[in-house]
Amino acid sequence: MTPLHLYSLLHYFYTLADKIAENKPVMLQLKNSPEQALNGDDPDAFYGAVMDSSDAHENQKFQLLSDTGLGQDMMKLLLAHLAQRPMK
Repeated sequence: MTPLHLYSLLHYFYTLADKIAENKPVMLQLKNSPEQALNGDDPDAFYGAVMDSSDAHENQKFQLLSDTGLGQDMMKLLLAHLAQRPMK
């Protein structure tokens, strides 16, 4: 298994956070206390978010590979974004 790069892991962290934020019961529990969320619905929400994000990425990958126009648009956006990043 390839080790996760820090930036990839951070990106995935935000993907999962966004997915879990869609879960209203977890967010209500979290407002009461993080411990309540951990002991309540959060573990199921976490693993559900992992699975849902996998499905979403698979769908996005399929669309980008099958639609050349969409792929070209994504490439242009990526290049514009990367051009603004400092070199490592």
